[in-house]
Amino acid sequence: RALLERGTPEERGAAARRRAALHGEIAALQLRAAWLQLTGAAPLTAPAVRRNAALWSLVGAYNSAAAARADAGWLEGRERAEALFDGGAVVVSRRWTVARPQDDAAAPPRRRLAVPVATAVGYDGAGKAVRAQLHALDSAKREYLAVLAREAALARWTRVLSGPRPTKRDRAAARADLLEARDWAARGFVAAKQSAAQELDAALSALARGDDALAARHAGWAQDELAQRRAELERIAAGLRARLARLARRA
Repeated sequence: RALLERGTPEERGAAARRRAALHGEIAALQLRAAWLQLTGAAPLTAPAVRRNAALWSLVGAYNSAAAARADAGWLEGRERAEALFDGGAVVVSRRWTVARPQDDAAAPPRRRLAVPVATAVGYDGAGKAVRAQLHALDSAKREYLAVLAREAALARWTRVLSGPRPTKRDRAAARADLLEARDWAARGFVAAKQSAAQELDAALSALARGDDALAARHAGWAQDELAQRRAELERIAAGLRARLARLARRA
């Protein structure tokens, strides 16, 4: 999770792609193992043993697919974040310059072309306003990615805990992620994060009682609250981008 939040965009994307691909490959191998076990091609003779081994292979494939889907969702959200928060956010001014073809030394003067080049410009009156909007946009993006990371984790454990036969190891890993997400959300002041923290409290309590299905439902409701927070951040980004555009027109 730390790399997905604090790494460079390239590192975050590469890590999520590797994890999604790895989980997909594991799911495929587990499905193949289940097929071999059910058809008798695996070195297991007793039918009951084959069925039991195939069942656990299918459970593993389900959980691996859930992890791959969560990573894919994170990647999709990251790409959306790059478009929302980074696309065209810099205020620029067009200045004219002379573009010279590569063979310009031997070219007549009329072959030189005047083209507009985007150049960052600082403005006395609007400079501080522009910097403030860019800072707010950057802060909103960091919050967006933080929400997205927890949302992806909850998406995974919602499916695993509601799926067939969660293991003790699954429950321990789910508890660690739910606890971290609860503590993170509880530090926030916006309504969606506070609601998510309450749902995660309920999920952790249900998990402690051994009620995996109820824990999954509460984790899913927490995920819904975080999705609303991301939508709110998208609206904030749109407003900031609109103000930056107005500043650019006035400049």
